[in-house]
Order: sequence, then structure tokens, then C-alpha cells
Amino acid sequence: MKIRQLFILIVLVGTAFAVHAEAKSNSWISKKTKFVGDYIERLRLKRLDTTYVVLPERRWMASVSSNFAGIDGRVKGSNVPIYGNVNVDMKTGLNGNMTLSASYRGYGINYSFDIAKSYSSDLSIQSNGSTFGGEFRQHTTEGMHGTIDASSTPGELGIKEKDVKVKATLVDAYYVFNPKRFSYAAAMTQSAIQKRSCGSPIAFLTFINAAMTTNNDAIKQRLNNIKKIEIYQVAAGLGYGYNFTPNQGRLLFHGSLIPMVVFFNKNFAKLDQKVNLPAPDGSGFVEHTFEVSSEIKNRHKYFLTGIARLAASYHITDQFLVALTTQLNNINFTSNTGLRIEMNDWLLKGSLRYRF
Repeated sequence: MKIRQLFILIVLVGTAFAVHAEAKSNSWISKKTKFVGDYIERLRLKRLDTTYVVLPERRWMASVSSNFAGIDGRVKGSNVPIYGNVNVDMKTGLNGNMTLSASYRGYGINYSFDIAKSYSSDLSIQSNGSTFGGEFRQHTTEGMHGTIDASSTPGELGIKEKDVKVKATLVDAYYVFNPKRFSYAAAMTQSAIQKRSCGSPIAFLTFINAAMTTNNDAIKQRLNNIKKIEIYQVAAGLGYGYNFTPNQGRLLFHGSLIPMVVFFNKNFAKLDQKVNLPAPDGSGFVEHTFEVSSEIKNRHKYFLTGIARLAASYHITDQFLVALTTQLNNINFTSNTGLRIEMNDWLLKGSLRYRF
């Protein structure tokens, strides 16, 4: 581990321990901190059926996580005007980073850094309440590789790392219909403990922004000077989540699937348009490049997408636990010319956590 990364870990965990220690002292600040913490605790406990869901005795948590994220992207179309038959197939390698975090009841701070040459970064902020919650996640990668083929231009063109940049931003908000007996937080952040197996319908509202950009001249030429495709979507859905525990929460398995309907969708293509304009000194013409943006019309006003989550956690002791979380987000649309774009954004996270 590099010195800077070790320093960040020491600061995060040291700060958490310092605040935790202060909360146990008898100073005025510690008393006020404890009062606020106890008030929040009472509010959360009032909403729980403690036969099914309880809060851990220790409120603070430090964790080290290994995150592996990736994006699979495809662009396909037959007899598309200008392009003919189009087939773009791209995916990332196993992009990895390490996350260090310290939190109080699931709310905290984190710091991530690469553990492999992955050309990728991932930022997420979560708030998992018993009834309401949400997540902001932004995944950026330049590690895409694959091929592009358009019948308007003969031959297949290879795509290598750093040729294409993809950035996906997702903002989720959820509502749990059975918050007294089912805890989404127990599965996602382990800030609660599911004592008995239970499930619940879950409603989701999601905003999605995805952008694919290239500055590679060969790729832009193959795509008729298109250098960026950007997608904006808002979707809503209703699904179901279930927490299964055979031993009072020591071992927990979670699965949830949320089918969603995209009801707002705007897509844009940005391209470089080259024109010859008269030179200022009248000596001839000079080539100028202008960025032009045009909307890609949708074939369907409403269409389906979805979110899937799987998670497992195991309490080694009351203080130490391990957790594994996976998630998959689907982003897609079909243009009125028959061009279909689809991206699957996925994340796999393994964590070692310590409560104190």
C-alpha cells in the first residue's frame, strides 16, 4: 500500500475512533453528541419490529472493500441510413479499486484508489433508511475494448483501451412497503441486522445519464464524424426484495429485482462538422471544425429496463463481518431508424467490516 493510501486510511479510521472516544467522555460536546445519536436511534427503533430487524449495539463501522466494476456496451442496427449494417461490441476488463471507509449507522465517508491498471474510477454515495433511501453512483472508464463494423465502410476496426471513454451516472431513490420487518440496509450496508427472513415490495425511481465519447479519428470517421452519444433517462418501477437468514442474521442472503418503465428519454449525437470558409486575408479557404449536436429520436415512447441486486453477509463475531454485494443496471434505447444502443453497468464488491 502506498504511503498516501495508508495515510488516508489512518485519517478515516482515526477520525472515527476519535469521535467514538469523545462520545464516551463526559464533556459537553460528548453529551450533546450522545443526545443527538440517541434521538436518531429512538426514531429508527420506533419504525422497526425488533423480532425481525434490530440495530447493532455498536454504531460505528470501519471497512475495507475491493470493488470490481465494468460496462458492456453494444450498438446494433440493420439498414440504418448512412451507416448500413452497424455492429459495435465493447466491454471492459475486470476493473478493480480499493475503498476505505468509516461510517455511523451507514452514513459515512470513503476513499477509493486503483488496485490494477484499469483506466477506471467509481464513486458512490448511499443513504439506506428503513423506508426511504437512495444512491448516487458514477462509473467512468477508458478501459473499453472491442470492435466496430459498419457496412458503409469495408473492414472491421478494433477498439483498444483509451480509444473510448464511457461515463454512467445513476441516481436511485427507493421506497420499502414493509419497513418494519424488511431491511434493505441490512443487505446493502449491514447498518441493521435482519433477524428473521422477510421480503417486501420495493418501488424505485431512477435517473440515468450515460455518455460514450471518442477522440480517435479512425473511430469518428467510421461513425460518420460522431464523437459522442449521450443518453438521458428517467424510469420508475415496482419489484420485490427478500432477505433470507437461517440463523438470526448471522448469515444473510439478499436478492431483489426491479423491472422498470422508462417514461422519459432524450438521446443526442455530437459530431464534428468540417466546412471551408474564406481566409481573413482573402488568400483562399481555411477548413474549420464545428461541433454539431442532433437529437436521436426514439422508436418507442415507453420501454423496459431494470435493476438487479444480490448480496450476502456473514458475521464472524459481533464486531467483525464480511459482505459481498453485486448489482446490475441496464441502459438501453432504440432509435426510430432501428439503431439499438444497450449498456450493462455492473459492480461486484467484497468488504471486510469492523464495528466499534
